[in-house]
Amino acid sequence: MKRLIQRIAITVILGLSTAPAFSQAGIFLVQGNRERYNVSNPRQFLSGHVCRDCRLWLNNDSLHVYPTGSFATVVNLQQGENTVTLRSEDPEGHSILKSILYYFTPTPAPVATSSLRVETINIMPSGNLWLSEGDTLRIRMKGYPGCQATWINEQPLQELPASRSGGIPGYYEGAYIIQATDSLLNNKLKVVLRDPQGSTVVKESAYRYRFLPGKFLYGRTIDNRCYLTTSPVGDRLGPEKLEYLDQDVLLRIVGRVNDYYKVKLSPQRYAYIPEPLADTASSAAPVLPSQVGSLITWSDVLYDYAAIQLSEKLPYASTQQVAPGRISIDVFGANLAPGTTYRDSTSTREITHPFLQQAQPDVVRITLPLQHAQPWGYKIYYEGTRLIVLVKRPPPHLDFAHLTIGIDAGHGGSNPGSMGPTGMNEKNLTLQLALALRDTLAKRGATLLMTRTRDESVNNEDRFSNFRNRNPDLLVSIHLNSSANPVDVKGSATYYKQPMSEPLGSAVHEQLLQTGLRDFKNNGHFNFVLVQPTEFPSLLIETLFISNPDDETLVLDPSYRQLLVDKMVQGLQNFLDKAAKNQ
Repeated sequence: MKRLIQRIAITVILGLSTAPAFSQAGIFLVQGNRERYNVSNPRQFLSGHVCRDCRLWLNNDSLHVYPTGSFATVVNLQQGENTVTLRSEDPEGHSILKSILYYFTPTPAPVATSSLRVETINIMPSGNLWLSEGDTLRIRMKGYPGCQATWINEQPLQELPASRSGGIPGYYEGAYIIQATDSLLNNKLKVVLRDPQGSTVVKESAYRYRFLPGKFLYGRTIDNRCYLTTSPVGDRLGPEKLEYLDQDVLLRIVGRVNDYYKVKLSPQRYAYIPEPLADTASSAAPVLPSQVGSLITWSDVLYDYAAIQLSEKLPYASTQQVAPGRISIDVFGANLAPGTTYRDSTSTREITHPFLQQAQPDVVRITLPLQHAQPWGYKIYYEGTRLIVLVKRPPPHLDFAHLTIGIDAGHGGSNPGSMGPTGMNEKNLTLQLALALRDTLAKRGATLLMTRTRDESVNNEDRFSNFRNRNPDLLVSIHLNSSANPVDVKGSATYYKQPMSEPLGSAVHEQLLQTGLRDFKNNGHFNFVLVQPTEFPSLLIETLFISNPDDETLVLDPSYRQLLVDKMVQGLQNFLDKAAKNQ
């Protein structure tokens, strides 16, 4: 890898970099660019760039400067005040200093509460809640040891033995099941702590709690971009999405966590939906449960179809599998009627021998075995209250000249993405890679759909809707990864959500590793919006880590960017060849 970097002739393309390019002594910091930090971790990182011919020292220790002028290093702190000084010197002997002050205070170890007080309250689920009969709240509270603790309706909390609380006394736990008679009027909950002498203290919860009267609050999805999530909380990309739903789908709302409604799908399964995506103002009581009496299939010149008739637009969740190819859809709030029939059309070319089953109480499962090992996508929608599954057949010719491929250049405009040590913005490099991929695939005859061809802002949900409407055969979204550790973390990764996209990710990732990049895996269950669609296989490519000087040095070279593109194309070709072999 080191030799490869040394051979690269760095070419900075006009307009790609937004950070100052120094011709003499100067220091531009991407990470560590403040004058003072208060930290609780002794290991901190600095990254940035100096002039390409400059030398650089950290507290008199020489640092490696890459051909681009970039650098990255770790700073190991002592407890208390630490001053670190960077010194850059150009070939003419001019130098500049930049100092950073770190206050390192380790996170203190927990100790027993020393006076009669409630120190902390943690109630799960967390947040401002709407609750229904049967919901369970759990509490863990830290306070003065040896007391009696109570909360809702004076229910007692049990003090944990020190052996179960890290050797620290004074932790109390309990659980409470919400009753129909409870009066929670959007108030905070109170915890009472009483010592052996009869003195008491009271502490309120941080959040408010409200009882939801009646069995259900009904709502409906406002359009076909609404989605269910598995939880009301998530990572930086938000809660994990379960399924996108059609418009006017009925939702049985049984609670709320902050800005998410809690939706009861079946007796054993719940999901969540953002409050703005559900209309609760105009929903009359529906006809439930819905009886399913038949499953029918048919085809036209392009697609196969399967359908069931319902009395309401009910929520659903789907998944797929590869080798053998199969699509499964769970319809919530439905039951099979006695004597359910199947009308399996002989004209279908992809769906083979479909069937229904009562997967759980109030859950009807539609199973669509496929003729081919690789699913190519499907769409679920309603016509009235008839639920239809449109199934794509494999493209008749699995070569680029007969395929439409979506290419998404990540970020853009006011969303620059991550920044490398040289000050390069991710949005510029993703555009360069996307345009090169477009040109390379165009030479092979492919039809290309682009998110953007210049530096402009495009909302992620608009990208998502655009590709769903235009329905490509494949979609790739190009990004560059970033880490808070610019020294050790580097490499190439691919990400997918739908199981049918795993072979695509595997084929592309395998090729990218042939460029010498470190293996950051082909990763499933990813929550990025552009890998959510079921209509086509889709993939997020994190080509490499822009935050790492080794990786950034590579991607700044136009010839290496073309190498990455060529490997992407070969990965796509390998995916198509494998799919054709299994036709």
